Amino acid sequence: MTVEEFEAFPDHVQNTVLFNGKEYPVRWWAGVLSAGTAKAAAVYGKRFYRGTPAITEHGTGRGKAIYFAAAGCHELIGDYLDGLLREYGILTAAMPDRVYMTKRQSPETAYTFIINMGSEAKEFNPGVQGKDIISGRTVSGVIRIEPLEVLIVEGEQGTENEPNP
Repeated sequence: MTVEEFEAFPDHVQNTVLFNGKEYPVRWWAGVLSAGTAKAAAVYGKRFYRGTPAITEHGTGRGKAIYFAAAGCHELIGDYLDGLLREYGILTAAMPDRVYMTKRQSPETAYTFIINMGSEAKEFNPGVQGKDIISGRTVSGVIRIEPLEVLIVEGEQGTENEPNP
């Protein structure tokens, strides 16, 4: 893949990227690419580079090198990354804004860390169950997490201590 040219958009200019049958607005930046041996995962929809690659992928080992030539659309990035996580079998969960969750595990025990970085309490179902080792409370089903609160949910490996896909 080679970047042939690039363009930073003024406020009144934008382009679009076509990815998986959907058109996304691109408002900040676009690079004109020559795919070379890479595969075009998405293409531009407008202007002089219509149909040229906007996102390229090139397989390497067990993974791939990815180049995003377009900027200014968080929805495109989110949809692309969601597809990539599914492709590699990485579990995800729909999370409230500013709430983050990650899991660490040993052969016997799994720990799920849930952090509310926001300024408001959030209620949602993280898809895990077990005991919060900080407060001692049982976590299951819909939970409420206060602003800046951290939960560390301990559960046995192989139980429902798994994020929902």
